[in-house]
Amino acid sequence: MLKSCIYFLLVLSFTGNLLAYPKFPVRNDLPAPFPITKESISFSLLPNEPGPTWECRHEPVPNLPYDWKVTCLSQTSKVKLSFLVHFLVRVFGQKSDILEVLYWVDEYPQVLYNRSLPQSHGQSSLIGFQDGMLPNRMSLGQFVQNGTSSLNILYFIQLKKK
Repeated sequence: MLKSCIYFLLVLSFTGNLLAYPKFPVRNDLPAPFPITKESISFSLLPNEPGPTWECRHEPVPNLPYDWKVTCLSQTSKVKLSFLVHFLVRVFGQKSDILEVLYWVDEYPQVLYNRSLPQSHGQSSLIGFQDGMLPNRMSLGQFVQNGTSSLNILYFIQLKKK
């Protein structure tokens, strides 16, 4: 009986907290990200130390439009590395002269204290341009594998012609 009363009070408290939690407005004023297709990006894994060469493939993650599952296979062994990449590019500013780039990488698996944990790396950048001269391609790198390699992305920006 005591357990039931405690459980009821906990549920009531939790429900009250949910109802009292402030509702924040949804931001609809963010610009739409650039279109990113499987064909407009490619990935490469480059060792920073002597090591194997790698071939990388990528697939979109269902229901996550800016996330990619990247798998890199060693060309000299059967080692396979997997990454989850979040990549988003969009333009801000009154003159559309500020480029926002998000490039975040999660490594799988990373074993720490006998538990498999992802190791995350990322960069978010705002880049200003003069006279609306946006780039037509970008190459970005992110250190992975404890800094011994770099997972690079090459992106060809496909802007719609007006």
